[in-house]
Amino acid sequence: MTTERVFGWAIVGTGLMGRLFPPDLMTRKEAKVVSIISRNRESALKLAKLHGLDESVCFDDFESGVNRKEVDVVYLATPPSEHAREIQLASKFGKAVLCEKPFTADADSSRAAIKTVRENGTFLMEALFSHWTPLWLQLRRIFEGNHPDFPLSEVGKPLHLTCSIGIPQSPEGAPSLFDRSLNGGALGAVSVYPINLCYVVFGKKPSSFEGKLEEGDSKVDEVNEVTFHYEGGGKADWRGFIRKKDAESALIKTEKGEIEVEAPWWYPSKIRVRIQGREEVVVEEKPQGKGYGFEVDEVHRCLREGKRESPLFPLSTTQEIT
Repeated sequence: MTTERVFGWAIVGTGLMGRLFPPDLMTRKEAKVVSIISRNRESALKLAKLHGLDESVCFDDFESGVNRKEVDVVYLATPPSEHAREIQLASKFGKAVLCEKPFTADADSSRAAIKTVRENGTFLMEALFSHWTPLWLQLRRIFEGNHPDFPLSEVGKPLHLTCSIGIPQSPEGAPSLFDRSLNGGALGAVSVYPINLCYVVFGKKPSSFEGKLEEGDSKVDEVNEVTFHYEGGGKADWRGFIRKKDAESALIKTEKGEIEVEAPWWYPSKIRVRIQGREEVVVEEKPQGKGYGFEVDEVHRCLREGKRESPLFPLSTTQEIT
């Protein structure tokens, strides 16, 4: 009988995502937290205590916490301004990386990070967890034309997507989110979800777009309202907010009906498929924690199979979106 490999994880950053991610990670029997890294060791100790981990896993230096034989995967929950440098360092140490969104501060740093990991032959994936949730996988199959229950010939090509996301935060609760020097703002923090849903539905980048980004007192963009246009007439209208809650369903109008993705559509438990001439079909999935365990499963699967990126969400797509 073979024993399932256990992967050692290093958590870098103890802010909002550094606190939210570990509980889902620790539900996976193939995962073990072996390092928690923060420039402030007291923050690392606090996080370790919160999750019942020994203080021996706490470090205040990136290299000391990552460049250890116990570490297989590095989860980056630091500000996006730090991501490219940390990806390159972790890759230099031969470690796989799951990098929290937004991936990097800009397209140039994204290209540099991806170039480094490809040269080193190490694994890298952006942590846009929605892609691996069960109902997003079903949506992908529908619009790629390979869903057994909802053939694209019956659903029809997508015509119009509308969605919005608002996750209320404050400078006190998530300071880096409201710090321009750390590349904070709604576009990278929340609007990446509608942008990625657009990729799932339309399967390509828009041919043109228009909209507005509104700055708040923090001097970062706090409101995004954007329209994507696609060749052939498709269109997506989406909005993102970081100071107010928005919990509306996403709606995908197609040539022959519509699909409603119930809120929170970035981690849905229910989609409603309405096709002309057929009764509404409701597809349900029971939530598992906050949903981050699904991206952990994908990292483990790719590493077991010797892959250097996720075929479902390749680095080329991350680069395109960045």
